[in-house]
Amino acid sequence: MSDRKVIHPLSRKAKYLAKEGFREMHKKNQKEDRNKKNHIMYHKVNWFKEHMIADKKQYTERDMSRLIEQFIKRNDAELGDIDREHKNVNRSNKLDILISLRDSELKQFHGEGVTAPDLTKIKNVQWLKQWDGNVAVISQQVTFKKFKSVEEKDDEIVPKPETETTTTTTTTNDQDKIQEHYNKLVFLVRDHLQKREASIYRVLIGEMSDLIFQIVKHNHAFRKVSNGKVLSAEPGNLRNVNSVKHSAFARSKNIDITTDKNGKVVVAIKSKASKVSPAKAFTKIPTNTSSYRATAKTIKNLVREYKTPELRFSALGRFHRLFKASRNAAANKKAATIAAKN
Repeated sequence: MSDRKVIHPLSRKAKYLAKEGFREMHKKNQKEDRNKKNHIMYHKVNWFKEHMIADKKQYTERDMSRLIEQFIKRNDAELGDIDREHKNVNRSNKLDILISLRDSELKQFHGEGVTAPDLTKIKNVQWLKQWDGNVAVISQQVTFKKFKSVEEKDDEIVPKPETETTTTTTTTNDQDKIQEHYNKLVFLVRDHLQKREASIYRVLIGEMSDLIFQIVKHNHAFRKVSNGKVLSAEPGNLRNVNSVKHSAFARSKNIDITTDKNGKVVVAIKSKASKVSPAKAFTKIPTNTSSYRATAKTIKNLVREYKTPELRFSALGRFHRLFKASRNAAANKKAATIAAKN
């Protein structure tokens, strides 16, 4: 029998090994994509280097347009050879690939533009002439730019000198953009002020809650001490903890979960009348107490509606314990009734 330990498919070890396998596969795919991009970049930059004019220091937009036209037609000779070889036989797959590549580059050239080394800058031309073929330094030393087709009838487009600074006049479109940015800025400022006012209000409410709790934390009839821990049994205290977070006296918005005399779970919320009528502090919410999911969903909706997310887990935890206890009590009562009949 082999001493090799069998790994359970649902164990943590199996999950770890699967995760490592996916990680290695992801790294391998990333490396292949990176190598493919570097290969394409190398051939493109190398082509432009080989077809540069030796004594030319800077190219114009028209020069770049003509150079890119030659770049797009770089595979025409190979296309002709493949077409002649497969004239009387099945069409070559490589022929379709080269034609598709040429068509896509031509579409880009007459549309958004073909990405190429920006030879309209002197420093790029100088560096490319001295390039030793190292792919790793291309993205660090050369800037790329998208060049579009320049028609022959257009005036010669001369690149702007790198040291020259130009001034632009504000057009109608610029004024519209400025107005749009101004409107957005005004909206953001107003929104910020509204949020700030709301936050200040919440801070004031929080300070009032702290003040009320400091007054009543040692002076109420529901305070109890058990094993050195200070507890509180007032209605609305979901954790029975004597703290400002769970104190029903200090909180302006609160949720209470209790059981009635029949052992059913009762959900209630703190009403506005609680300030003047403490006996009517909580209002019962009609819920389907026989369904665990329905009642839990009601509690979640109440927490979201009354904006008390800090009570979400406390309320659900208290409901879970009370619901389980009521079910156990009902089961015990039923068992006792059956035993009494027998």
